[in-house]
Amino acid sequence: NIPVYVTPLSTNTNLSVLKVNNVTVVDGGSIEVANRTVSVPVTATPADAESVVAVTGNSALRTGVNTVSILVTAPSGAKKTYTVTVTVLKSSNTALTALSVNGVDASAGGTVTLPVRTTVASVKAVTADPETAVAVTGTALVEGSNTVVLTVTAPDGTVRTVNIPVYVTPLSTNTNLSV
Repeated sequence: NIPVYVTPLSTNTNLSVLKVNNVTVVDGGSIEVANRTVSVPVTATPADAESVVAVTGNSALRTGVNTVSILVTAPSGAKKTYTVTVTVLKSSNTALTALSVNGVDASAGGTVTLPVRTTVASVKAVTADPETAVAVTGTALVEGSNTVVLTVTAPDGTVRTVNIPVYVTPLSTNTNLSV
């Protein structure tokens, strides 16, 4: 009889390195990434070189909380899943791509001049980020100088105020006869 020892297959499901977006993290950890980040690189090195690593959830990221999962399968078939929370930050973009008052372009700045008897400002503001909100005040107009105020609020809470000077042409006071 010759005794034979068969080494059992490893059950080691540990990772020696776990990096998400080049940041060292631990199981259950979290990182934040810039707005509009759609994917993050994951480096997951198993402690046992024969273990197999599968990564999911590191692409098609959306604004807010995302979960990246790393499944380690040891040679014995033992499995362990590591998770990392990746938070894609909200936008701070308060830019406007188009701005008009009663159909008159107001994006270049300067005073918007409107015709006689105009009493309401109809504002069209198109934001660069579709999640940005715009609130408009000062739309009731009188003859002469007016100010329409836009409060532009980005998804992350960044606020920008845009003042649009609006001049409503007054009725003529000319009482002269031409002939």
